[in-house]
Amino acid sequence: MAFQIAYRLLRHRELAEEVTQDAFLKAYHALPTFKGDAKFSTWLYRIVYTTAVSRGRKKGLPTEALPTDDDSSLPSVIDTTQDQPQRLAEQDQKAYLEAALAPLPADYHLLLTLYYEHDHSIEEISHITGTSKANVKARLLRTRRKLYTALHLLLKQELPELL
Repeated sequence: MAFQIAYRLLRHRELAEEVTQDAFLKAYHALPTFKGDAKFSTWLYRIVYTTAVSRGRKKGLPTEALPTDDDSSLPSVIDTTQDQPQRLAEQDQKAYLEAALAPLPADYHLLLTLYYEHDHSIEEISHITGTSKANVKARLLRTRRKLYTALHLLLKQELPELL
């Protein structure tokens, strides 16, 4: 999980491995300061998160922007494209999700991973990322919207090929 946090933020395998190793060393040296206020894993993930964010800032890793939420070319209500991913095979769903997640900012991608894949609570994610619960909730909402937009555009482009 520690490596996955670093990888989701940095999107470079070797760099994520280095960050994970650095974070474990930092955690080992900081063990006497662990107070037990939160779970040990949350404390460790926080160290991994801050180490990865620091390294990402130093490297200036590139990110891609998605269309804004107020793009008038998108439908205002969810239409039949929402049902299309449900009909795809599980493997295809994963491929489309990964393609839709790829352009998202790394911290948004990480929030989805922590919340949906690893079943962390809003409070735990708040501790890991060092942001308020309200901020985590707002970011999750924005991320879901951006993910929907990306999936809609992706499936709209892929639909003729699928049929």
